Amino acid sequence: MFLSPKIVRCNCHPKGSLGQGCNQKTGQCHCKPNIEGRQCNLCRKGYWDLNSGNGCIPCSCDTNGSELEGCDLHTGQCFCKTGVTGTSCDRCDAGFYGFSTQGCKRCDVCTSAAYVCDPDTGRCICPANSHGPECRSCIANTWGNEFQKGCKHCACDIVGSIGQSCDRETGQCSCKEGYTGRQCNECAVGYYGYPTCHRCACDERGTLPSNNGTVFPCDRNGQCQCKEMVYGKRCDICRQGTFGLAAFHPEGCTRCFCFGRASECTQSDHSWGQVRLAGSRNLSVEYLERQDGHTEVDYVVILQLEGTQMHREDVNITSMNNLELIPSSSGNVSIGAYATFRYPLYFQLPPQFLGDRTASYGGLLNFTLITDGATINIPEPSLRQFPLVQLHTHENLVLDFYEQTIRYGQSVESHSVRLLGSLWRNHYDGAWANRTILMTALQNVRHIFVRGTTTMDFQQVV
Repeated sequence: MFLSPKIVRCNCHPKGSLGQGCNQKTGQCHCKPNIEGRQCNLCRKGYWDLNSGNGCIPCSCDTNGSELEGCDLHTGQCFCKTGVTGTSCDRCDAGFYGFSTQGCKRCDVCTSAAYVCDPDTGRCICPANSHGPECRSCIANTWGNEFQKGCKHCACDIVGSIGQSCDRETGQCSCKEGYTGRQCNECAVGYYGYPTCHRCACDERGTLPSNNGTVFPCDRNGQCQCKEMVYGKRCDICRQGTFGLAAFHPEGCTRCFCFGRASECTQSDHSWGQVRLAGSRNLSVEYLERQDGHTEVDYVVILQLEGTQMHREDVNITSMNNLELIPSSSGNVSIGAYATFRYPLYFQLPPQFLGDRTASYGGLLNFTLITDGATINIPEPSLRQFPLVQLHTHENLVLDFYEQTIRYGQSVESHSVRLLGSLWRNHYDGAWANRTILMTALQNVRHIFVRGTTTMDFQQVV
């Protein structure tokens, strides 16, 4: 009878062997460095961490502090003598001192829990960099006293800090202008180039401000953070197809708009002037005792100065796009009313503000209202339905400007409305406008209405 030899698997350790093959006669696997055993599954004496994948690692035990050759095969922890600690058995444990070939000796018994053992003498001393009763105080130029740990060095940067002392609680060093960080070893926002921090030379007109809105940051090379339509290290150059670098512009520069005739433009040397009202207008209200059958308004009268004569005319409050309009664009108006006003009234701007206003793009519409005798505000949900300014142009194009915050309770109320397309909305669908839309609108302005009242019971508005 013929018997075939028994076949046995190599079963080489996947982390300890160089592969799964073995010697066909002995079954010995091919081991990685410092590994032994037929299956390559054991570290040699004085080595550990079979699972490292690169062979076993030397134990690195301190010959003075360890008492046995070798270390734990899984953690690498050496076997320490009495009073010795550390993975390599290279220092005295807490409460011991005098590291030597005999291990460490037990420290003196301290009279205060705040004391620690001197690792050289065994005497009871204050922790590092601390002193005083119960070791509660830090020595000069240290901070952050911790129980039985002591204080840490301030380590203030010699370039960026004023002196080497720091706050005893926080460790904050006193920084020179342009430096920041606990150790004053960084450039502050608005500066660059540590260790010699230079002020960023950003052009505020074209640079994105920091969160506080007053500092203009740059990167470590001094490159400022430019607005969308601006470039250059200082953010001081308008991109192609734009002009008019300005701080108020969200994009930095204004996109060229040539009514489809060209795509490039240059900055004009013209400067803005101001179009002003000839004088203020006065709106006054007399509240009458309501009688049955009367409407909410008894009379509306406008007084116009014609030459040296005062002309009086009976008029009505009219409505356009659901806005209640104060009659005419000049003269003083008096109203006799039986009830307070539930909705705001709007002043109409006179002809000198109308017509072709394309040159005013990017400018401001400024106006101030002075209100007397008011005690009741129009409810905010209702008032928010009404724009601060409404612009009527040709071809039924109507644009609204809404302020972000309604200012109640102010007898004097000043507004500055920027003529930028991105700040206005289409009246009919609420969509945001853009430069093209507002420039188109400014070609032929027919009406400008500004909200004159925010209260229900005002007696006078100027």
